[in-house]
Amino acid sequence: LGNFGYDVAMSNEGAILVVGEPYIDNENMVGKFRAFQKDEEGKYSPLGEAMEGDTKDDYFGYAVAVTVNGKSLLN
Repeated sequence: LGNFGYDVAMSNEGAILVVGEPYIDNENMVGKFRAFQKDEEGKYSPLGEAMEGDTKDDYFGYAVAVTVNGKSLLN
């Protein structure tokens, strides 16, 4: 089990939430991050598939960011 929520970022009005989860593969230190979108009721649902690292020691998901308008995600 990884460290879901190790780092989080949110767009300006909270429409997009990005959650990092490094160390899903503790042996190789590979991780992932996932984006969520808020609906009209205020509930978050996954936005696309999780982005996973593919290189040993990449620590993917260790630090995440999203632009103010929520159109670009950064890892």
